[in-house]
Amino acid sequence: LALLECQKRAIQLGYFPVVLSSTLEGDACNVGKAFGILCASLLHGDKEQITTVADTLCCDEDTLASLLDVVYKPVCLIAGGETTVHVQHKGTGGRNQELSLAASIALHERLQQNEFNQCIILSAGTDGQDGPTPAAGAYAGACVVEQAQKDGLDPKLFLHQNNSYSFYHMVGNGKHSLLTGLTGTNVMDVQIALLDF
Repeated sequence: LALLECQKRAIQLGYFPVVLSSTLEGDACNVGKAFGILCASLLHGDKEQITTVADTLCCDEDTLASLLDVVYKPVCLIAGGETTVHVQHKGTGGRNQELSLAASIALHERLQQNEFNQCIILSAGTDGQDGPTPAAGAYAGACVVEQAQKDGLDPKLFLHQNNSYSFYHMVGNGKHSLLTGLTGTNVMDVQIALLDF
């Protein structure tokens, strides 16, 4: 139901909605990187790269390859499920913020500066809380990494330290964090990517 409502809203906003998966799972860092690769590859029309992330994003290669047929208009990619974080360090964060940070890094590595504003990704928990933090999730984009560099922050170090909440709290004075408060519901985590061609 949550993904269906996302589809409806995307259409109202002029986007072509595509549900990638309602059973997204796996390591948040790997899934975030895959989202970044998918979005950059769509912007570049790179079918070969698009199909390499199908398993990680819990969808089939044909579905992803067919996305190139709709790139004539803005696209909204939608997924839902719950990823996991393999905690190896003592940072603070949650799976959605970690996914967003990994996606931001992947986008920044693959997009040119004039493409930075063509893609934004949101990963958030529908319950309004991501891990032991007050954030529901965070926004991802190449512009997040660019802002971090201006702020003197190393996104890869924060990701390595499982410290995504601290990263998003600090970068751009927290403007890329999603703070909703507790929502009183818990359907699943949701990932939404908006691509403007």
